[in-house]
Amino acid sequence: LLSAAITSRLANDDGPFEARQVPQPIIADAPAIVVPPPPPETDSRREQLKRIISSIEAPDLEPALPIVGMVRMEDGTPIAGATIVARAHLQPTTSAVMDGDDRLLHQIEDEVRAERMNSSRWQSTSDASGRFELTDLALTRYRISVKHPKWDFQRSHQNTTPGSIILFLAQEPRSEVDLQVRLADGSIPPKAEVAIARGRYLTTGRSSSGLGAGSASPSGSTLINHIVSELDGQFKTWTPEKSTREVKPGHYTVIARSTDGQVSDPLEVFIEKSARSHSVLLEIPRSGGIHVDVADWAVETAMFFHLFLLRIDGERPPPLSALFGGLRHTGAGVELWPRSIPSVPPGTYLVGVGSSAVIWDHRIVEVSDQPVEIEFDFSHPGDSNILLARVVDARGHPLKARFHCRAIRSRGVSSGSVDSFLLGDDGIYRIALTDRDAHADQLFLSAKTEAGSIEMEVGEDPEQIIEFRFGNSAKVQLNISGFDEKWEGYLQIALVLPGEKVGQGKWQRAGGRSLYGSESETPPGFISKELGTVQAGQYDIAVGLMMSSHGGPPIEVLRMPISVGSVDFEVPIGLPLLYQIEVLQIRPWPLNINTPGEDPVVVFLGPGEGTISLPSGTFEISTGTYKQTIEVPRQRQIDMRGEE
Repeated sequence: LLSAAITSRLANDDGPFEARQVPQPIIADAPAIVVPPPPPETDSRREQLKRIISSIEAPDLEPALPIVGMVRMEDGTPIAGATIVARAHLQPTTSAVMDGDDRLLHQIEDEVRAERMNSSRWQSTSDASGRFELTDLALTRYRISVKHPKWDFQRSHQNTTPGSIILFLAQEPRSEVDLQVRLADGSIPPKAEVAIARGRYLTTGRSSSGLGAGSASPSGSTLINHIVSELDGQFKTWTPEKSTREVKPGHYTVIARSTDGQVSDPLEVFIEKSARSHSVLLEIPRSGGIHVDVADWAVETAMFFHLFLLRIDGERPPPLSALFGGLRHTGAGVELWPRSIPSVPPGTYLVGVGSSAVIWDHRIVEVSDQPVEIEFDFSHPGDSNILLARVVDARGHPLKARFHCRAIRSRGVSSGSVDSFLLGDDGIYRIALTDRDAHADQLFLSAKTEAGSIEMEVGEDPEQIIEFRFGNSAKVQLNISGFDEKWEGYLQIALVLPGEKVGQGKWQRAGGRSLYGSESETPPGFISKELGTVQAGQYDIAVGLMMSSHGGPPIEVLRMPISVGSVDFEVPIGLPLLYQIEVLQIRPWPLNINTPGEDPVVVFLGPGEGTISLPSGTFEISTGTYKQTIEVPRQRQIDMRGEE
């Protein structure tokens, strides 16, 4: 086009070329045209042609902001080493209103201008974070392209302007991987399982940082077992006839497992973009393993059991709680027992079966190059952390139940659900306690069924079978009247055997300050308290007054007997009157209130408080070494100012 246009000009114009006198407008970012003085008449046509081309220059344009961007994979992983090139994309200076010769001349000038503008290309390379920057740009539009030896891109070219931020995403073409599996004797198994997972599990420590394939972590779990456990749901059937998988380029961890549970060493492979086919050999050696089964249980409760493994020093085994730092091996889906841990290096191991917070039973075993068989039998308690309980109806038929415990310690009370499972068809449950609950000062166990809930205190005999018998029981509701502001909202109720002293763990809060005079259907001064389902028998209902919100036992102010049968019933209780006693003190010292046969109660009076509420009776009140005895309601004031 350039040659034809210039030849046409030379053929139709005998005189030398002169610069155009009419200035041309610059559209957008188009550079100006500089035309040199006319050449001498002695110049040849070839020299004139060269001068015309050389006269079309691309002078400097206005400087512009850089173009920055990122080169990444689809998952956000940065790609380093990508080459990014920018080419100026100039707007044309031709116009539809121009005549033929002017339009042709402008087309020639546009092409030469673009060629001169891009004679030195703008280029950059992405760094380790995938970032690149194109600088020293002129104020015009650009076409940005990206290339990488290992990756293709969804949009390898993008049009943009200076000051823009662009993103290039690599697309991952799939490659075919041929997975070859061999046994220790070199034979090809007719069937196996292979997991090929995206990522590097060995060198980046995705399963256990810094472990080699045959080494063990400080917690005693081998890296192979970590990988097998983590990839358990990704194993797929492999046969010699169906040995290929399609994958995207990238890093992969590959491991094979035989039908008897033996596994190969995990391999890391990198699938390149250019490698459309790849071959991986997985060899399954013969090694030691642990095969565990559980006997005598109800199948529906088996799914939540976990198998724990911890490598230990056989001379100094750790406590069972250390197992929770080891490997927890779970089955896929609803897989039940038996379960296997393959490729266990030789050594001494602590093997346990447990739930999320409790180890039910354990063994210490020696592993060599042969699998070890272990069977756990849960038909006996085994240690102090395990309880046995029978839950039946009035005819002795087993009932389904869930269990909660309430643990009493010197520092307070804690409660929560406990792990349990049904041993067989006789209604006996095996119940596991945490170490903290098993060593509590007092422990109460409640069984919750569709028939109700029964709570019983756990004795010190671990061989006992705690029986919860529903049917010979009734729901008991207390209707308490006489509750007023003098009770200060700390009314306590306890159900005990006749004549039994009420321990701190048996008191239950029955009312609160907000109930007095509340805007509800319950009349002021009246409280309804559900005691739940109570087994048939003779009991005492004790009523206590909690003197302080800072803890400590309440003062027992009322006790009445009840007889529980098999019919639900309500018990009316009239609370005794309380009297306000004025306490005269120089400073707000704590007060010790003693009653016959009861533990002393400590009361803390806060700033501005000067009264306590007591029922009728004789009380000894002391602070430090100063004591006084008062008769309530005859005496309504006590002077404790005798001691600074």
